[in-house]
Amino acid sequence: VLVTPAPLGGTGMVQKAEELAEKHGWFLARQFETEANADGHKKTTGPEILAAFARQGKKLDYWVTGYGTGGTFAGAGEAIKAG
Repeated sequence: VLVTPAPLGGTGMVQKAEELAEKHGWFLARQFETEANADGHKKTTGPEILAAFARQGKKLDYWVTGYGTGGTFAGAGEAIKAG
């Protein structure tokens, strides 16, 4: 587990990941930057949430999510809004 300085927030986390990827030749997913992040949640997470409510015969009134890369919020949110 690596802990980056709290005052740097998410930026510090990304900087450390970039540093380690460069140093070790690791693949860096760049989930903060790629549209595939939100697209994956649009195709999976959002429909899964809607399907779970439909199976129970219930309507989804509100959806609360955490926020990290923004992929879940953007992708699943779009699917739920459209659904």
